[in-house]
Amino acid sequence: MRITNEQAGQLILNLCGCGSLHVSYGLVTIHLTREEFLMLAEQVAQAAGVLKGAALDPELQARPPSSACH
Repeated sequence: MRITNEQAGQLILNLCGCGSLHVSYGLVTIHLTREEFLMLAEQVAQAAGVLKGAALDPELQARPPSSACH
């Protein structure tokens, strides 16, 4: 099974014969169990919700780069 999302561009989801899911975005591929994938998807959805609200919340505004991110 191969699922691509035209709107997402580079996102590809493959179900491997070994039973794991291969999630690819650009040059990065991660191999997950079904449960791991669903957990990751839920966490990404929550993070997206936080990011959408960031424009309204001064506590979530972008901060200057630090050595942790660059």
